[in-house]
Amino acid sequence: MNQFQALVIDDEPQVREFVSTILTNDGWQVAQSESAEEAFNMLNDEAWSVVFCDVMLGGADGYSVLRRFKEELPETKVVLMTGHGTAVGALDATAFGAYDYLLKPFGPEEVGSLATALREQLSEKTRVLSPKHHAGKTHHPGIACAFAAIRRSNACDPEVEPAPDPDRNPARPARRSVVNADAPRSPRFKLRTGVVDHHSL
Repeated sequence: MNQFQALVIDDEPQVREFVSTILTNDGWQVAQSESAEEAFNMLNDEAWSVVFCDVMLGGADGYSVLRRFKEELPETKVVLMTGHGTAVGALDATAFGAYDYLLKPFGPEEVGSLATALREQLSEKTRVLSPKHHAGKTHHPGIACAFAAIRRSNACDPEVEPAPDPDRNPARPARRSVVNADAPRSPRFKLRTGVVDHHSL
């Protein structure tokens, strides 16, 4: 049985197929859901290793999925995807326990790198981290960028920073996002109407 079980939740079938194809090619066993409610019914179908979930769904949203899965399957990693990302939203995602987040539009490199990092963690799940390993560990690099953006906009006190969270992605690859707009663009997945526009998702 494949130990790498992934569930992809998005109300846009093109996005589901895009993410699922990349995960399948990376060696994951993938299932899809078009809504949070359908995903809740699938919650105990597999020992889900990771859930990729859009924030904006037709009914219950991605944060509801995050809370439900973390309550019932605490070992499951949840990656939130959003086309309406902000620095504050990125902080909210990880503060609520998200393993990582992807800002739309994203390319295959972002999903592929994240999938590889997750597989490596699962393959080494028997390894116990020592206190020494955590010493001096800083917060998530994506969160550091988010705080930098918030400081620049005076949206919060620059002295306030989140505590390190060992459940977050410790090796999140650099990717273009709302807080890293000058980074090189990667190829975007295509819909029938062309390049995905984040305002439409």
